[in-house]
Amino acid sequence: MKKMPTRIAWIATLGGVGVMAVLAAWWGNNRQDDADKQKVSFTDEKKATQPISPAVLALLSEEARPLNDRLDALRMAGFSLPQGDRMALLRSLSEPKRPGLSDDDWFTLANDIMQLLRNQQPAMPEITPALLGLWNDSQQDPTLRDYALQHLREWVSDHDVRSAHETNPTQIKEIQKTFLAAIDSENPSYDPQSTTLGTALLALHEWHQKSHSHAMSETPFEERLLSILADPAVHRGTRATALQISAQRKMTNALPVARQILNQAESDMILRLAAINFLGSNGSNADKEFLITYQQQNQHDTLLQSSLSKALQALDAP
Repeated sequence: MKKMPTRIAWIATLGGVGVMAVLAAWWGNNRQDDADKQKVSFTDEKKATQPISPAVLALLSEEARPLNDRLDALRMAGFSLPQGDRMALLRSLSEPKRPGLSDDDWFTLANDIMQLLRNQQPAMPEITPALLGLWNDSQQDPTLRDYALQHLREWVSDHDVRSAHETNPTQIKEIQKTFLAAIDSENPSYDPQSTTLGTALLALHEWHQKSHSHAMSETPFEERLLSILADPAVHRGTRATALQISAQRKMTNALPVARQILNQAESDMILRLAAINFLGSNGSNADKEFLITYQQQNQHDTLLQSSLSKALQALDAP
C-alpha cells in the first residue's frame, strides 16, 4: 500500500456513465467518554523491555535522516518482526515525526509503517486498539487519523493475501461501530468537508452486503448515506461517492437528489457525472426524457455527452 494522499485517496477518474472507481483508500456520537476510552497510548510502556533490531532502530532514528533512508530501513525490516520491533513501530505512530522529515514525509512513512504492521505474520492483535486510538485522538493530525481509518477498513477484511487481518468478532464490531458513527452528523467531530467520510461510506457499503464475511444489518446506514448525499455542505467527492453507492444499492429514494444536482448550474462536474450515472441505472421513463433534454442543453460538453449517451442506452435496455 503506497502513499494514499488523503484528499484524493478514494476518488478515481470517472469513465463511461460517470462510474466512480472507488479505492480504499469518523468516530460518532457514542458519547465522548467512549471515545476517550478508545484512546490508546503506547508511549507509557517500558520501551527497553525487548530488544529492537538495527533495521527498526535506523527507521526510527532520532538523528536527522531523510525519508528515503528510513524507507530503505523499512524495506529491510521484513514481515516476521519480533515483538520488540513491532511495538516500537506501533508506538512511533503516536509520537512526533522524526528529525529530517517534513510533514508529508512523515505521513508517507507512517502509512508505510501501518502497512508493514498489517503484513506481519502472525497477525498483531495490538493493531486494532492502536489504530482506533489514533483515529479517536483529535490531537493527532487529520491526515494521520485518515490513514488510520483507511487501514482499519482493510484490517477488517483485505483481499491482499500478503496482509493479515482482524479475526476477533468483538474487535471487528468495534471497528464497524466506529465507521458507522463516523458518518453521523450528530457526532461533535463530524466534518462534512473531510474526505474521510468517503472512506467510511465505502467500508460500510461493503460491510452491509449480505455476502460479506462480516456483514452488518439493522443499522441506519442508508438513512445516513442519503443525508450525506443531499447535503450541499458535504465535500463534492464524498457526495459523488454517496451517489455511486446509492446507485449500486438501487436506492430510488435518492432520485430527487440526483435530479436536483443536474438542475443546479453550479454543480461540480464530478457530481453531475455521478448523478447521470445514477439516473441511468435507477431512473424511470420520466428520467429518460429529463436526460434527453439535458443532453440537448449541453451539446458542446463532450464529457457530459458521452455519459448521457450511455445513461440513455442503459434506460433503453430491457
